Amino acid sequence: MTALPDESGLTLLQRGWRYQQERFPLLVHGPLIAVMAFGAFGYAVSSAEFQPDLYRYLACWAGLLAFFFLLRVADEFKDYETDCAHRPYRAVPRGLVSLRALGMAAVVALVLQVVLAVVVGLQLWGPLIIAWIWLGLMTREFFVGDWLEARPVLYLFSHMLIMPLLMFYALAHFGAVSVAQVWPLLPLALGVGLCLELGRKIRRPQDEEAGVDTYSALWGPRRAAMAWFAAVLFTLFWLGWALRLIAPLSLAVLVILAGLGLSVFLLVWHARQPDSRAARGFEGLSAVLILLSYGAIGVTPWL
Repeated sequence: MTALPDESGLTLLQRGWRYQQERFPLLVHGPLIAVMAFGAFGYAVSSAEFQPDLYRYLACWAGLLAFFFLLRVADEFKDYETDCAHRPYRAVPRGLVSLRALGMAAVVALVLQVVLAVVVGLQLWGPLIIAWIWLGLMTREFFVGDWLEARPVLYLFSHMLIMPLLMFYALAHFGAVSVAQVWPLLPLALGVGLCLELGRKIRRPQDEEAGVDTYSALWGPRRAAMAWFAAVLFTLFWLGWALRLIAPLSLAVLVILAGLGLSVFLLVWHARQPDSRAARGFEGLSAVLILLSYGAIGVTPWL
């Protein structure tokens, strides 16, 4: 077993910085969430005739960043016993930060969201409260944790439904609160979430950890890869649907072909190569799909 680092002399600020590096790296999450907010921003401008507003965009980015941090904290609480038993090297089990400290940080994130909702306007409160309720239910595993864990596909969808709710919250920053106006982005957000969640839990047999649930361990590497590809196709379908309403056909075709080509390449590489790099590519390419999808939607008002 790898020796755990001696972190007893670290200050609170140093502990927080190290925690974000390991469990919520801002240099990774910040840009991806910024692109998600950009997609909502661009779609609102294109389809709902919203006037571009930098301050609302920044508020959207900050609110989404707070939500994804809350998701990370919820996972820390939910997985604490499993992490202590099977992943003692992680930040909370090894004592870098405590659940109490994370809970206090989560309160700060919630206060930030309340302040943003007060500043941006009343249209944020409905989507915000709905997303809070769903996040709370997810943290409690909808009060049927054992039943859900025995049904991994249902478990996956029950948790990934938070993504359309977060997209609806993002769109509300720009006044686009009518589902009739923005509905194509909701299944797109679900698809993006499915790609990322499936992609980060596909591993080679030699990389599996005891007691850690992955889709590759559950279904086998190839079936898990095909499930990920199905999520990619679902995402690209809804991306094409959204783009056809607001963008030139050439852009939609280019983006979809790029996403499809990269995905097929990764599937072939994964099937032929036994090393770990191909398996890690699923998470990386899922991030690329986020950039492609929301980036393409975001730029449409300026084409």
